Amino acid sequence: MEHSLVNLDLPVFSRMYAGWETKNRKAVLYWNNYLLASRESRELYEEDLQLGLAMARLLRDLEIAKTEIEDGRFCFLTLFALAAVKWYIELEPAACGFFWMWGENQVVNAVKFIPLGQTAGQRMLLTLGDRIPHWVQKSLALEAADIGFMAPGQVMASTLHETLYSRLFRS
Repeated sequence: MEHSLVNLDLPVFSRMYAGWETKNRKAVLYWNNYLLASRESRELYEEDLQLGLAMARLLRDLEIAKTEIEDGRFCFLTLFALAAVKWYIELEPAACGFFWMWGENQVVNAVKFIPLGQTAGQRMLLTLGDRIPHWVQKSLALEAADIGFMAPGQVMASTLHETLYSRLFRS
């Protein structure tokens, strides 16, 4: 989280949020495509699009957004930004919410599959909650030219994982 979300996802999120807020579709699409292009394996790319499709269905079903998303292939984070704008959630709390959602999902999976244990998972969540505001501030201050993240080990693991015969998760 400290590296990938801070240096890639959240700075892009803030720009997509601004694009939705100002109705600048060109900016939203630019940053959506930037984020998709940053997904370094087929597995990560497809996961982002699959989550985006699920979020699009939810936003349509709740009648929160229809025309904004009817003709696009969007990342989950792009539509998370749209939902935050539509629900009048300010940028920082929305970014904190995304960080928390992402981190909690990782901890829940660790508790179930490592097995990590409930108490250790709760400790991780407490630590995570303490760090999120700092990470959000750092990510929102990042200049556009500095956005990016590279983790060759993660890419290799994801690339190998996507060809496994049996998998529990897409990533």
